[in-house]
Amino acid sequence: MENRIIDHLITNVKLYTGKDLETVGLESEYENYKVSFYGLKENNYKLVVEDFGLSINKKWRQYYPTEMQTELMQTKLIKAVSELQDECLEDNSTDEGIEDLHEYFGVKRSNFY
Repeated sequence: MENRIIDHLITNVKLYTGKDLETVGLESEYENYKVSFYGLKENNYKLVVEDFGLSINKKWRQYYPTEMQTELMQTKLIKAVSELQDECLEDNSTDEGIEDLHEYFGVKRSNFY
């Protein structure tokens, strides 16, 4: 696959697995090209390439990434994992902040049950 195409695909990958940290997957499509890859938490997010190829006349042609392309995908995956972890931490800190406000205003949680 040409470098300009893979660069476009990698630059524009989108998370397709939601906020789940057990499996983090990214995918991108450009013209008839597609790339999708993921990593599992249990394997320390080691890159697994699902799709890396081209669809011609409704037939899939699978390519294999070069070492440099594999490193780009792994880097993008680790960055996505880090951003997702940060986002989850922000969500948790917001929840903790609400609990602190209950105590701050002298309201007991038991008043709401």
